[in-house]
Amino acid sequence: MSDAVAVARALRSLHAGIVTPNYEKLLCQSYHRFLWSNPSAVILDIGAHAGFHLDYFSRLIRDTGRVIAFEPLPHLAAALSQRYRGHRGIEIRTVALGREQGTASFHFVKGSPEESGLRQRADQVSNPTIETITVATDTLDRQAAGLDRLAYIKIDVEGGEIDCLRSGQAVIARHQPLISVEYGRPGYSVFGNTEMTLFELADEMDYILSDLFGNLIETKDEWVTICDLSYWDYFLVPRSRRAEWRQYFSD
Repeated sequence: MSDAVAVARALRSLHAGIVTPNYEKLLCQSYHRFLWSNPSAVILDIGAHAGFHLDYFSRLIRDTGRVIAFEPLPHLAAALSQRYRGHRGIEIRTVALGREQGTASFHFVKGSPEESGLRQRADQVSNPTIETITVATDTLDRQAAGLDRLAYIKIDVEGGEIDCLRSGQAVIARHQPLISVEYGRPGYSVFGNTEMTLFELADEMDYILSDLFGNLIETKDEWVTICDLSYWDYFLVPRSRRAEWRQYFSD
């Protein structure tokens, strides 16, 4: 049994005992390992929501780095712009990243805005209060075309992660950033994707999947066992950086 499978099964046991880890904080602890010593990093926060991770990024980049945060809900984007109006390294863009440039209907889930997205998730409670709004859309390649460096991309867009990755393959190939995605069946399924879509796309891009603890997920059998078993947050690591990745988690 691989370390990644063992961790996923252990976490599943925790869930069965009604103890659920805080995966957002675990994600923070993981990206802190490779960002803390790189204050000039350029970071893309795709699906910034209320700014939980943006708060962390703002401290990590200090005065020399840059964060571009994407949040399509106008009231959340406006609140983030107000909060960071004095931070020259942070830029808020009110746009949803996906397949193409243009506009699209966006499902705003009132009372649970973090579950809002270009499509309604399959696991939402019966009769959620949803307002459909029109938002600007664009591709990752277009939005990141002018960057001269890129260290990390965080993607949490309620099932649209595959479209976002596919729309950014040129910039990803050019900069080879570390990437994290949320990938769970209630989200990816409504976009017509399967558990294997992420694994296969990562392989096409010459990336390897990893869990939040630095354990690489190298085979299809491992991935099928792990995907949707206990958690939804994963990293994509360039194959050329696998030794570097392991070093980040060596302590």
